[in-house]
Amino acid sequence: MSFNYGDGVTESSEKDTAQWLRSFGEKELMEMTVGSCDNDSGFVFGMGLNFDKDMDPETAELDAVAVGDPALPYPHRKYARPWAAADYAESLVISKKERVRKATEEHTRKKGKAL
Repeated sequence: MSFNYGDGVTESSEKDTAQWLRSFGEKELMEMTVGSCDNDSGFVFGMGLNFDKDMDPETAELDAVAVGDPALPYPHRKYARPWAAADYAESLVISKKERVRKATEEHTRKKGKAL
């Protein structure tokens, strides 16, 4: 569904189905996306996945801990949609390890070519 506001910006929303895959299982999710586009340039400002303007992150974080979300697999959490602070911190650690792994592989590959 698209809306043209007459100011050169069009907003589009749609429902998508996605698979949440992790090593401990999968779950099919219905996601709502909202995006805005400048009609003149075609530039897409961004896509908001399951955007909820009414959600208070601090309240959700406290409730997630109270209901035991951190101990549950991601797809089965009450607050599976928003990132908790601990989830974000974990993703930073994983990303850093992945960057180091790739850099090490690249260095080893280049060193092997030099021999």
